[in-house]
Amino acid sequence: TIIPAIDPRPLRPTNVGNTTYDSMNGNDKSLEIQDIVWSPSRLKSWLDCPRKGWLEKHLRASSDEDMREDLDARTRGTMYHDSIAKLMCENLGFEMGTVRLDYGKANLANCGEEHGSLMADLLGIVIESAPWLMRGDAVAAQRRRELLAMEINDVESFLSEPSQLALDGSIGRLLKAELELSSPCVIALEAPLEQDDEEFVNISIPQSPELSSNSQNLGSLKVRGRIDRVEVLWNLDSNNWEYGEGEKGLCPLDMDIGEEWKAKRYVVIRDLKTVKGPTSGDMGKRHRSALFDEVQLALYARAWEIMNPGDRVVGVGITEAGETVEHYVEMDATVIDEIDCENIGTITNFSERLFRRPGENSNPKSNPFRAWLRQRLSVAVLASEAAINGEVRPTPSKESCGYCNVRTICGLGHIFGGGK
Repeated sequence: TIIPAIDPRPLRPTNVGNTTYDSMNGNDKSLEIQDIVWSPSRLKSWLDCPRKGWLEKHLRASSDEDMREDLDARTRGTMYHDSIAKLMCENLGFEMGTVRLDYGKANLANCGEEHGSLMADLLGIVIESAPWLMRGDAVAAQRRRELLAMEINDVESFLSEPSQLALDGSIGRLLKAELELSSPCVIALEAPLEQDDEEFVNISIPQSPELSSNSQNLGSLKVRGRIDRVEVLWNLDSNNWEYGEGEKGLCPLDMDIGEEWKAKRYVVIRDLKTVKGPTSGDMGKRHRSALFDEVQLALYARAWEIMNPGDRVVGVGITEAGETVEHYVEMDATVIDEIDCENIGTITNFSERLFRRPGENSNPKSNPFRAWLRQRLSVAVLASEAAINGEVRPTPSKESCGYCNVRTICGLGHIFGGGK
């Protein structure tokens, strides 16, 4: 039986007392990093394995990547993300990287355009961004069939005489899944993290109320990056996207079930990830990994609340794009009755039975979703502090070593088949 457990990272084994030995095994105060600003991807490397983070992200050391003729996952993910984002910006009337205040056209499903026309526009965007799809070689032919379900003469005919198209191919499936999100209002794509004219947000984690009565913080970290997608949910109380009498201050990190805190806006943070398959057993796996193993969604959620006082993030999730496309969203169950949750994707409530604040007894009163947010932010802060203190102990594993760019120079990757 596999059951969830508290994330123990970063691991901090006791030193043996031999300076040379301890230093060789990753505890070297001379490696301290000063005034670091973290991106979620950089922080994930340190979480996976501090030695990997030190070599790959700080020293910029890596083995040469194998050149591939085929379309790798990162390129495919970028194509999916950029093409659908550009289509949304063009039809909803705002620019990527900005936060709009006009909620006129909430989403693609309600933008007033026919689905066939949207597909035609999307095909034009894809061809413009990936002109290699018009090559005559076998790789391009295979990718055309997979992405567009079209032969080269079909694409050429469309480019000469544009017309409405059926939602076909993996790009068509991506659009079809997007058109099913008819409730939320998309207000930002690639929203940058900014605070006080700085290109980062400073996130502080207060001590759990059950563990301390003072204002001592667990720690803080500076985070930079861009939020893939931000949505606002319809408020049933105000019958509007915003609640006019909502709070104007920062949403508390810690909240109890039933605690009254009327948000100005209820927000969902999403991120699109490409996946292989998925098979029936792997559906939702990438979403669960983002909730339990990674910290990106939690960092972006809290950063958004800090940047936008009065907003409360009540949902985070991964859009899994592969042979099928599914929008997952982990929801704060305490606000379900206050917002329109129809047609916002596949709702999960993993946090409801798994998370509570540190120090609570067998009858917890904390909001589980906010407790999940606290736990992931705490892991991020602890990993940041360990890196700053020069703690680069290796933590090899099958998952980490198998896809590590520095496995051939690390010295431990061979344990799990990750290199010699």
